[in-house]
Amino acid sequence: MGRVVADWGEVVKVVAEMPDGSLGEGTAAVSGKLRHTALTDAELAHVGDFVALEGDLKRGRITAVAPRTTALVRKEPGEVTKSQILAANIQRVFIMAAMDQPPNSGRLERSLAVAWDSGAEPMVVLTKRDAARDGDRYAAWAEEIAVGVPVVPVSAVSGEGLDRLQEHLKPRETAALLGPSGVGKSTLINILADIVRPTAGWARLLGHDVFAERA
Repeated sequence: MGRVVADWGEVVKVVAEMPDGSLGEGTAAVSGKLRHTALTDAELAHVGDFVALEGDLKRGRITAVAPRTTALVRKEPGEVTKSQILAANIQRVFIMAAMDQPPNSGRLERSLAVAWDSGAEPMVVLTKRDAARDGDRYAAWAEEIAVGVPVVPVSAVSGEGLDRLQEHLKPRETAALLGPSGVGKSTLINILADIVRPTAGWARLLGHDVFAERA
């Protein structure tokens, strides 16, 4: 059994526990049988999925995908609505907005809807607290939209708010960071890597999410 940590289309990156208890990583392709029997793309392997593997981690094959407990899904508009699984089997969604950028109520509302639909617990993370002109007012804006959802202003410079994030990173749980480019996802994930034990199970979904598991 392994876990998908990056999705490259025909091939995915997986981590799996080795016989000595360590974590190994490699690549695997969905078996022809699984691809043939899958009715939709959602039945194939995506980031966060637990999968059954055959072969080694150099040329592994995914023969089955375990049932998902949660799934962060983005719907793409069009004549036929398409759904893209961003991350599976997550317990937390950190919805990120930068306090040095104008508030975007529509984006925050859409992100909250995606998070709630996933089955995971959302939290609004307001980054760049040190660069905010009026941090309290910005936080009040987010709290008014995200009723009942924790809102945590953080600063990578001063360290403000990082202790609250740590409280929401429980052992053996997985979190996804959701937000547009420029909000500080990469910066935050590097900081969190010093809080939780870094493993081979970290993967970045460019432009949208950072997927991480606390060991």
